[in-house]
Amino acid sequence: LLGRPAICVAFETKPGYSDLAGVGLGRGDGRQLARSQVVAFNDELGGYYDLIKDKGYLFAGAPAYPFHAQVREATAPIFYQILLGDLAPQEGLDQMAAAAEATLSELGYRK
Repeated sequence: LLGRPAICVAFETKPGYSDLAGVGLGRGDGRQLARSQVVAFNDELGGYYDLIKDKGYLFAGAPAYPFHAQVREATAPIFYQILLGDLAPQEGLDQMAAAAEATLSELGYRK
Protein backbone atom coordinates (compact mmCIF):
# COMPACT_ATOMS: atom_id res chain seq x y z
CA LEU A 1 0.00 0.00 0.00
CA LEU A 2 2.98 2.29 -0.25
CA GLY A 3 2.08 5.48 -2.03
CA ARG A 4 -1.64 4.97 -1.42
CA PRO A 5 -3.82 6.74 1.10
CA ALA A 6 -4.57 4.71 4.20
CA ILE A 7 -7.88 2.93 3.87
CA CYS A 8 -9.99 2.23 6.92
CA VAL A 9 -12.31 -0.69 6.35
CA ALA A 10 -15.02 -1.59 8.84
CA PHE A 11 -17.12 -4.65 8.24
CA GLU A 12 -20.67 -5.21 9.32
CA THR A 13 -21.04 -8.02 11.80
CA LYS A 14 -24.41 -9.12 10.44
CA PRO A 15 -24.56 -12.75 9.41
CA GLY A 16 -24.80 -13.50 5.73
CA TYR A 17 -22.32 -10.95 4.41
CA SER A 18 -20.23 -12.87 1.92
CA ASP A 19 -18.72 -10.04 -0.10
CA LEU A 20 -17.64 -6.46 0.42
CA ALA A 21 -21.22 -5.19 0.55
CA GLY A 22 -20.90 -4.63 4.29
CA VAL A 23 -17.78 -2.51 4.07
CA GLY A 24 -17.45 0.93 5.61
CA LEU A 25 -15.44 2.84 3.04
CA GLY A 26 -13.22 5.48 4.51
CA ARG A 27 -9.77 6.91 3.91
CA GLY A 28 -9.16 7.84 7.52
CA ASP A 29 -9.40 11.52 6.63
CA GLY A 30 -13.19 11.78 6.51
CA ARG A 31 -13.47 11.29 2.75
CA GLN A 32 -15.25 8.27 1.37
CA LEU A 33 -13.98 5.82 -1.22
CA ALA A 34 -16.16 4.27 -3.86
CA ARG A 35 -16.97 0.61 -3.26
CA SER A 36 -15.38 -0.18 -6.62
CA GLN A 37 -12.07 1.29 -5.38
CA VAL A 38 -12.06 -0.96 -2.32
CA VAL A 39 -12.97 -4.00 -4.42
CA ALA A 40 -10.13 -3.12 -6.82
CA PHE A 41 -7.65 -2.74 -3.92
CA ASN A 42 -8.90 -6.04 -2.48
CA ASP A 43 -8.26 -7.79 -5.79
CA GLU A 44 -4.86 -6.12 -6.15
CA LEU A 45 -3.89 -7.21 -2.63
CA GLY A 46 -4.87 -10.83 -3.16
CA GLY A 47 -8.05 -10.72 -1.07
CA TYR A 48 -6.59 -8.87 1.93
CA TYR A 49 -9.88 -7.20 2.86
CA ASP A 50 -11.71 -10.52 2.52
CA LEU A 51 -9.21 -11.97 4.99
CA ILE A 52 -9.76 -9.12 7.45
CA LYS A 53 -13.54 -9.50 7.09
CA ASP A 54 -13.45 -13.26 7.61
CA LYS A 55 -10.62 -13.55 10.13
CA GLY A 56 -10.33 -10.05 11.60
CA TYR A 57 -10.61 -11.39 15.12
CA LEU A 58 -7.14 -12.89 14.66
CA PHE A 59 -5.67 -9.38 14.31
CA ALA A 60 -7.43 -7.86 17.31
CA GLY A 61 -4.53 -8.41 19.70
CA ALA A 62 -4.71 -9.48 23.29
CA PRO A 63 -7.73 -8.56 25.38
CA ALA A 64 -7.22 -5.63 27.69
CA TYR A 65 -6.17 -7.08 31.03
CA PRO A 66 -5.69 -4.72 33.96
CA PHE A 67 -2.07 -5.80 34.47
CA HIS A 68 -0.78 -5.08 30.96
CA ALA A 69 0.58 -1.64 31.80
CA GLN A 70 2.41 -2.85 34.91
CA VAL A 71 4.01 -5.81 33.13
CA ARG A 72 4.97 -3.62 30.17
CA GLU A 73 6.60 -1.07 32.46
CA ALA A 74 8.44 -3.76 34.43
CA THR A 75 9.86 -5.41 31.31
CA ALA A 76 10.50 -2.35 29.13
CA PRO A 77 13.92 -1.39 30.58
CA ILE A 78 15.19 -4.93 30.00
CA PHE A 79 13.81 -4.92 26.46
CA TYR A 80 15.64 -1.67 25.73
CA GLN A 81 18.89 -3.18 27.04
CA ILE A 82 18.43 -6.03 24.55
CA LEU A 83 17.81 -3.58 21.71
CA LEU A 84 20.88 -1.55 22.60
CA GLY A 85 23.03 -4.68 22.69
CA ASP A 86 23.80 -4.28 26.39
CA LEU A 87 22.17 -7.64 27.11
CA ALA A 88 22.17 -10.89 25.14
CA PRO A 89 18.71 -11.71 23.77
CA GLN A 90 18.26 -14.99 25.66
CA GLU A 91 19.48 -13.53 28.92
CA GLY A 92 17.25 -10.50 28.45
CA LEU A 93 14.19 -12.61 27.65
CA ASP A 94 14.84 -14.69 30.76
CA GLN A 95 15.06 -11.50 32.81
CA MET A 96 11.87 -10.16 31.19
CA ALA A 97 10.03 -13.39 32.05
CA ALA A 98 11.25 -13.18 35.66
CA ALA A 99 10.23 -9.51 35.90
CA ALA A 100 6.79 -10.27 34.45
CA GLU A 101 6.26 -13.15 36.88
CA ALA A 102 7.39 -11.01 39.82
CA THR A 103 5.01 -8.23 38.80
CA LEU A 104 2.11 -10.64 38.39
CA SER A 105 2.88 -12.08 41.82
CA GLU A 106 2.98 -8.61 43.40
CA LEU A 107 -0.40 -7.86 41.79
CA GLY A 108 -1.90 -11.07 43.15
CA TYR A 109 -2.17 -12.98 39.85
CA ARG A 110 0.30 -15.66 41.00
CA LYS A 111 0.53 -17.62 44.24
